[in-house]
Amino acid sequence: MFKGLGEIEFHLHHSYDTSESFTKNIFEGVSWFNQAGAMISAESIPHKRYGYIAGNWALDNGRRNPAYSGVNNELKILNNAGCYADFTFPAIGTNAQPRKVNSIYYATDTAKPKSYNKGTNVAVNGISSGDLMIFQGPLYVDWKHKYTESAALESFAPYRARRIDNWIRAGIHVAGRPEWIFVKLHTHGMQSKDVVLSNQLSDMLYDLEKRFKVPPFHLHYVTAREAYNISKAAEAGESGDPNIYRNFVIAEPVNKKMFCNRPYVLEKYSKDHVIVSTKSMSDGTVICFNESPVRILRGGNIRRVEFRYSDDLIKQLKVDGKGRCVITYRGQQNLGAEVVNEVNLPYVQG
Repeated sequence: MFKGLGEIEFHLHHSYDTSESFTKNIFEGVSWFNQAGAMISAESIPHKRYGYIAGNWALDNGRRNPAYSGVNNELKILNNAGCYADFTFPAIGTNAQPRKVNSIYYATDTAKPKSYNKGTNVAVNGISSGDLMIFQGPLYVDWKHKYTESAALESFAPYRARRIDNWIRAGIHVAGRPEWIFVKLHTHGMQSKDVVLSNQLSDMLYDLEKRFKVPPFHLHYVTAREAYNISKAAEAGESGDPNIYRNFVIAEPVNKKMFCNRPYVLEKYSKDHVIVSTKSMSDGTVICFNESPVRILRGGNIRRVEFRYSDDLIKQLKVDGKGRCVITYRGQQNLGAEVVNEVNLPYVQG
């Protein structure tokens, strides 16, 4: 993710769970991912935030089968654990499919299974409600071709150019902002390798670009988090270019800002102050930053890094640990484009 290839969200298969066991598992799982900078925001006060997809479509015990879940209050538990939205549906052909389709809406948890079966649409100038946003993909009956569009790119649902019309006709949008249409697709990847490893994906992208990268259209590729942010911007009454709202309410995850080859804890990440502590147990620590004047710290047993900076100038740098550490700087004023400094730990500059 540090290379800008995407973001990590949570997909979970679980069975015969209770509220207590599911809560324990989801909190532990998110914390585990946080150690790699995923599902935690790069902010002065980092927040645990993630999107969710339920394994076997069984959100909130919607399959009514404990072998797929067993937990009737998943929406509230997910919300409490930092989930900003669920991206599971559609699930046509299963009893998990909600009555509400082609929608972005808020669902309120109840004591019964399948609380998401109904909800309140996310709307321009509306307010958040319920326990979790449900962000659906297109579901559409193509009577002409005798085909039910369910947003899947799988062996049983290969890409066809005509499917694009179905995605657009489904018209998924925030109520009151119909010009911002969302198309959320899904695949099980290597379970449908005949799709993933063929030309189908490239053909799909080519067709999308050909149709929607010409006026009056604008085509945007967004992550789950960015789609959520854009929908929240629409809810807040924003309009115009949705591209500027990718980080509207939830900041980018820290693993898009930095990389570490050891588990780590983010204490702070702001535009001028970064604090990271690692769980390094041996030499050979590598920490990389893609925006700050500190570019790479390598070697030694680095346990904690803190630095303050303004523009390209480092004001203070503290590195705690043992051994020798090579520090590579990026674009620091009066020091050239890149400077390498080898130091003994602990090290304090400024």
